[in-house]
Parts: sequence; C-alpha cells; structure tokens
Amino acid sequence: GDKKGLVRPNDPDVGSLSGYAHAIHDCPHVDAIKEELSQLTVDEAKGILSQAAKSCTWKGCNNKKENWVCLKSRRVLCGRFANKHMVLHNKKATEHHITMGTADLSFWCYGCRSYIHHLTIRPIYDVYNTFHLAKFGEKVAQPFGATG
Repeated sequence: GDKKGLVRPNDPDVGSLSGYAHAIHDCPHVDAIKEELSQLTVDEAKGILSQAAKSCTWKGCNNKKENWVCLKSRRVLCGRFANKHMVLHNKKATEHHITMGTADLSFWCYGCRSYIHHLTIRPIYDVYNTFHLAKFGEKVAQPFGATG
C-alpha cells in the first residue's frame, strides 16, 4: 500500500502534524537559560501577557490567538497553528529553544521537539508559577514533594 501519508510515532514532526506531542520530564536546554528564567518578574510576565493579547510582534502580523513567548529573548510571536513566527524565530535564533504558550501556559522545547512537563523541572515550574500569578492573581498549588 501507499505509505507516503502515514505518520509514525517516532517521526520528528509528529506533534506538529497531529497536534499531539508527548511532554518530557527532563530537558537539556533548560540549563542554558536558567539565568533568564530566574530573572522573570510578575510585572514582566504581566507585560508579556498584555503584548500577547494585543498581537504577535513580527512586523505586519496581527495574530492575537495563538501567541507564544521565547523564554530567552522574551519575544512574543505566533505559533505553528497561526503564522508560525515563533518557528521562524527559532530557526534564526537557534539557541532560543524554550517557549511558552500564553493562552494555556504550556511549554515547548524546539531543541527536544516536545512539550515540557512544567511540574517536574523546577526552573520551568517557577516560570509557570510566575505567569500563573500574573494571569490569574494567585500562585499554583505546590506539586507533590515541592517546597517553597
């Protein structure tokens, strides 16, 4: 039979084709931006969320629905289901692997090509908590075994 259109679970683009990608519990790209992650403030997160609600920052793009923030540069750009400006940003700025969806506060690593489980990697959890506080006015409940 014709296998041209089949997607196999180990294909590198399976998440972008189907909308599903497994969330990883460890990401080697987090260490490269630990400093940037630790410097995020609630006020900065509020500003990022405000920008994301207005539009993608790519020149000429007015997308308001599926915007992501690059956690290295803090640039707000639309995702792969909109005009793919975050994908283009990652191709140009190759060390800018980790992004966060501003609508649902999900994390994606372009280097690993996977979602990042935000409750299992402490620096990612801390960023998630800061954005949660900025968006909803309260911190998230502590995950099992976490302190602080």
